[in-house]
Amino acid sequence: MWSPRAGIAELRERYGRARTRVDASMAGRLQRRMVELALMNQALILSALALMLFIPALITLAAVLPLGDNTTMASGLSRRVGLSPTATRYLQDLLPNAQTVRAETTGPGALISLLVAYSWPATLMRGYETIWDLPSRGRRDAWRPFVWLAAFFAVVVAAFTIGQLGGGTAGQIVTALLGLPVAVAWGWWSQHLLLAGRVPWRALLPGAVSLALALTGLRVFLHFYLSRNIESQYVSYGPIGVVFVLQSWLIAFSVVMLGAPVLGRFIAVARGSDSP
Repeated sequence: MWSPRAGIAELRERYGRARTRVDASMAGRLQRRMVELALMNQALILSALALMLFIPALITLAAVLPLGDNTTMASGLSRRVGLSPTATRYLQDLLPNAQTVRAETTGPGALISLLVAYSWPATLMRGYETIWDLPSRGRRDAWRPFVWLAAFFAVVVAAFTIGQLGGGTAGQIVTALLGLPVAVAWGWWSQHLLLAGRVPWRALLPGAVSLALALTGLRVFLHFYLSRNIESQYVSYGPIGVVFVLQSWLIAFSVVMLGAPVLGRFIAVARGSDSP
């Protein structure tokens, strides 16, 4: 005869078996590894450094070397992501224009702004070393984040200068797909550089592909949702609302930058290609 107590016990048993299967699966192991690495905490630190150090350096760079034929960082970002005119205007209210930055920035000041951004790729490098269980080599590899940062700035300048192929959603999707091989190459090289060549190229490829696909998906997502988020947050909180949106995007970007290599290592381990 069925009883509520017996039914609850059966449900608990089924849940336990299902939970055991999930924990034993690759998804379960991946989730545990991300918890062990404190991935979200590292992503929050990385996004905070990006907001405080990298974005100011990028604004300075955009003023010294105007990105494309636009004169503001907001205009360049609007072209790349496909922001609405209203969202672009709100972003322009937050970010200074190029003339203001040039007037207030000296040569040494610009150099310092670029140098302090070093903490961002240095933190990313430590994250990659943790993912692959590699010890830090200290000063021997101190130059690597500088090289990565210079390359990243070059990629950003090129991306803003080239623009997108066509307008609207179709242009965004075509541009993202055509840029996919470039993103794979960049992610592949980034891991190799920051890990000081201590992991085989073959083992790094799954992480590079995962990173490129995730960044492409993030860009498409931004095209559809970033404008409305900026507009709604600006109406609710003013310019500080735009900061909230940018911080949320930087957190998502940081999760991708760290999470994709974690997934890549799991795939490399499964394929047996993670050993030197």
